[in-house]
Amino acid sequence: MTKFTKELMAIHFRAKQEGLTPHTISPHFYSKPGSIAGLYCFYCLVIKSEIFDDIGIIFIGVFMKRVTYIITGLLFSSYSIAGGELMVNNSPLTLILNDGNQANVSTCTDFVALRMAGEQVKELPGLSDPDFHDAKSALFGCWLSAYVIKHGMMTVNAAAPDLPTVLKHFPANAAFVVSDYEAKTIQRDFSNKTIQDFTPDLTYNDDQAVSTAQDTGYRVKDYYSYLDKNGNQLNVLALVGYSLSGTAGSKTFWRIDDTSQPIWKVTMLDENSPL
Repeated sequence: MTKFTKELMAIHFRAKQEGLTPHTISPHFYSKPGSIAGLYCFYCLVIKSEIFDDIGIIFIGVFMKRVTYIITGLLFSSYSIAGGELMVNNSPLTLILNDGNQANVSTCTDFVALRMAGEQVKELPGLSDPDFHDAKSALFGCWLSAYVIKHGMMTVNAAAPDLPTVLKHFPANAAFVVSDYEAKTIQRDFSNKTIQDFTPDLTYNDDQAVSTAQDTGYRVKDYYSYLDKNGNQLNVLALVGYSLSGTAGSKTFWRIDDTSQPIWKVTMLDENSPL
């Protein structure tokens, strides 16, 4: 019996102790923070298969075929599905949705259920700047975990591109800007240029790059790499940009689609990206 199978059986045992079944946890897949319910229903929600029955895991063989390429570490990553990772000051995270309705989420399960129901996040109201950025990162972590699981991907132990390489090859429209004027300047004058072209005075110090002319700095925060059974790869890089003289900053997730040309093809991702 593999470690992964043992952990699934432990999940099932704990769920049975709590009186839970895969499809009767709640009509909205909600669960109390820290409950196994969040993890238990997450797989029914994302994988959409009958994993468990009333007497135990008898469909584990079928299930394992579906998730052969999911590593055990994903279950208990920094964006723990069953935990209270979406809590802010011990309260659920409030979302304003694209249809104008409001939803409170405290787990990835809550959020993924909304996404799979066709909802998108329009606003994160009432948060300080640090809490806002933390919430955005956590929601993206939920999205990424759900995407990887749904598409049967496994983690690839790949080194992140270093910062000079990123800024030399990322398109200029991935640059950190704080005004519409800067965004329009890039669109008009740097459409076929890189971040390095837009900020030629960049200097590098350890893991950061700064431009005094643009009053901006950059660093690579996170890098994720996954592979499915057909050899399709998903590479996601989090690029942080910030103001040197102020408090403005952003952490943007980019999918690296093609590195064969001097200007890489990249796609911005967030919590509203397609699953």
